[in-house]
Amino acid sequence: MALEHSEVQAIKKEILDEADKRYVKIESCTEKQEAVNKKFANDDKRIDKLIDRMEIWNKLFWVIASSSIGALVVSLAELILK
Repeated sequence: MALEHSEVQAIKKEILDEADKRYVKIESCTEKQEAVNKKFANDDKRIDKLIDRMEIWNKLFWVIASSSIGALVVSLAELILK
């Protein structure tokens, strides 16, 4: 029940194809690393933009909260001084 040479070669090809999907070859290592670096650089830009937007929203909410508290204080002062 020995395997023929062609069957062994087919099994070997399947194993190598599966390994190619999982592992990076030395020849393509720099290309893949550059692609990953570019993706992370794009992510950094998106995160910076998100932080800028969050700072703007934070300032806007601070102004709204301050004005609401100011209006409440003025209303209470008017009620007390009547």
